[in-house]
Amino acid sequence: MKQEIKWLIDDFVRADAKWEGDIIDLCDGKKDVLSYEWLRAYPSWLDDYLPVAITGTVSQMEYLDVLYRQGNDKASLMLKDALYLSLETDLRNAVLEYYSEEHMEAEPFAGYEAGQ
Repeated sequence: MKQEIKWLIDDFVRADAKWEGDIIDLCDGKKDVLSYEWLRAYPSWLDDYLPVAITGTVSQMEYLDVLYRQGNDKASLMLKDALYLSLETDLRNAVLEYYSEEHMEAEPFAGYEAGQ
């Protein structure tokens, strides 16, 4: 996972100590930030999620920037929701994996306590 995404997840943990790493529990604003940062960190995904037919004459990255920084109209909100829903499964799995590795304490094997 790219470092930018790791830092973002770490920020989510610092902001809410009760958060357990499941992006489903994030507010819509944080889901938008995660989707935006993921697509910026993994530009090869842009062809799948922002085809040239949508972006027109600007680059996909420029379109993504405008969409997430200025896109508050109904069409932009619908597109951001659709992007998140399309990314949700992959994002959820990746975030949970990183969260589990970095922010959860491993439970000791039960057999060690019994002297095994």
